[in-house]
Amino acid sequence: SNQLLGAADLSVNITDITFNNSNPIENEEIMVNATIHNLGDLATTNVKVQFLENGTEIMNKTININVFSFNNTHVNWTVKIGPRNFEVKVDPDNLISESSEINNNASKNNSINARKLNKDTFKPVATWDNS
Repeated sequence: SNQLLGAADLSVNITDITFNNSNPIENEEIMVNATIHNLGDLATTNVKVQFLENGTEIMNKTININVFSFNNTHVNWTVKIGPRNFEVKVDPDNLISESSEINNNASKNNSINARKLNKDTFKPVATWDNS
């Protein structure tokens, strides 16, 4: 194994990104939660977690994660109509030495469409990746 002795290994994947409302309408504020794992045997402090929408940062948070553990962080996000890519990047500036750098990003796509309620009203709804 190439694993460094005494190294952090920060990880996030698509199943670690969850939304408190899976069917939001346009301009509704929802909460996006990210569970960030430390698979390594070195505790990490001041880990930057970046939240991006279509490649643009919405917000970033700073968290600590113990060895073989995880931590949750979240942002509030106002849903916009159309296709959206929501991405979470852990340690985006590569400040933390890790045994693996390839598992630090995850993203989900969603598309907000108009749903016809009656002949005069359209209400946008979201469809999320099924993951």
